[in-house]
Amino acid sequence: MSKPETMLDIVIAYYVEKYRGGRFVENNELKEINNSIRQLVLSEALPLIEKEKLEEAKRKVEQDIKSYRRKLLRELRVSLIVETIFIAFVVGIIVNQVTNYISERYSVLTVVIGILLCVLLVLLLTSEREK
Repeated sequence: MSKPETMLDIVIAYYVEKYRGGRFVENNELKEINNSIRQLVLSEALPLIEKEKLEEAKRKVEQDIKSYRRKLLRELRVSLIVETIFIAFVVGIIVNQVTNYISERYSVLTVVIGILLCVLLVLLLTSEREK
């Protein structure tokens, strides 16, 4: 059972046939010449092919990393926007409730207490929780 010829084998056989120029060469010698040329071509071509494949794989990985980072950044933006709206809503409610309990003659005190409550709330919401 003969092994199927690759395109490289066909090209090498054609090259050897043209190089031979019709001279008689024994079958074993012809196989040896074909194998020698094949090994020479492969020894020079494989490192180049491997280098190209490696570069292509690196480019693909870099593109995947960039797209993943963009996705994470989009998710982070949405999360920050939602959290900011929530914090502003809660702070507004707290300030509104505090101003209802303090009379108008203590308006400066009301502003100071409101700011302190805002700072306290922001610190509580943004601090990292220990596990």
